[in-house]
Amino acid sequence: MAGMTCPFCDHMIALSSEVHKTFDLSFDASDIPKRKKIADDTIQVAFTKCPNCGKINIIADGIGETVAGKHLPVHPMSMARKFPDYIPDTIRKNYEEAYAILPCSQRASAALSRHCLHQILSDFFNIQRDTLKDELNALKDHMSEEDCKLIDALRKSGNLDQHFTHDTRLIDEADEGEPEKLLKLIEYMFEHCYIKRHEQETLFSEIIGLDDDSKKTKNGKK
Repeated sequence: MAGMTCPFCDHMIALSSEVHKTFDLSFDASDIPKRKKIADDTIQVAFTKCPNCGKINIIADGIGETVAGKHLPVHPMSMARKFPDYIPDTIRKNYEEAYAILPCSQRASAALSRHCLHQILSDFFNIQRDTLKDELNALKDHMSEEDCKLIDALRKSGNLDQHFTHDTRLIDEADEGEPEKLLKLIEYMFEHCYIKRHEQETLFSEIIGLDDDSKKTKNGKK
């Protein structure tokens, strides 16, 4: 069964008929299922109700010939995941904006994502090099071999590395599928850097707290 992540609460949703419904619409008629041929302007609107938070996600996809390939998030207007506030606000906003402008401009989305990656490497690892490619190469001294292999596989697919040699402030060209890959790379960095560090710090604090409680109990018995 197919699934998706709720853009409101980050909960995984199994796309069953109870929570996921689609409707085909066109200018001539809304009752498309009775027709044998899909009209050129037909769009499919998908509604998904999250069983966790109860909110409804709405997405429109072009399936007719003149609108084929069109993909538009309606509610929310961006499919960006909701990440914790302890990730720097500027970095989170750049990620969210890169997602939001994806349907309008892949070039602008990719450029903003590259800049966002540069911000992550500078903020979290204190890595600052002449190009984003050099900065990503420097990750081998900061992340595990497995993490670096995955990042290398993603960045070397297509022509991502070619654009990583340019100024991250420029709106450079974007190859097919590049903006989506960059957004996935940002999400991976969020999870394996900021979130992982926060979870480790929280666990450490809990362990220290348990140790302090144990010492208090022993001192109290004495």
